Amino acid sequence: VTPAQIREAEKNVKFMESMINVMTADERERPELLAESRERRRRVAKDAGKTEQQVSQLVSQLFQMRTRMQKMMAGMQGKDTPDMENLAESIKAEEQAAVATGKRRRKYGNLRQRDLDSMRGYRR
Repeated sequence: VTPAQIREAEKNVKFMESMINVMTADERERPELLAESRERRRRVAKDAGKTEQQVSQLVSQLFQMRTRMQKMMAGMQGKDTPDMENLAESIKAEEQAAVATGKRRRKYGNLRQRDLDSMRGYRR
């Protein structure tokens, strides 16, 4: 990991924290409240100095993280290690679906594909 990657990760964490810190305890616990209420998203955006779209993206990321954690926990029950192959396939399927629908996201910041592949142990 390079110093530039660390700075980028810290920047992303601070960006997310600014929105999370202005959420109520209920909103942090149940992001569904933000997904269902435009007024709540607007309030969080206003208080954090961000846009409503940025808050919506954060909520979407929270749902994705929750889903992945549930898959990992389900995989760990009754096993020594989670089924990482299925998790990796699931993540790739999500990425392909996002590209297919035109909703491209910067999933891993500024990491290059070869860096991601080396972290996963792949060779091109």
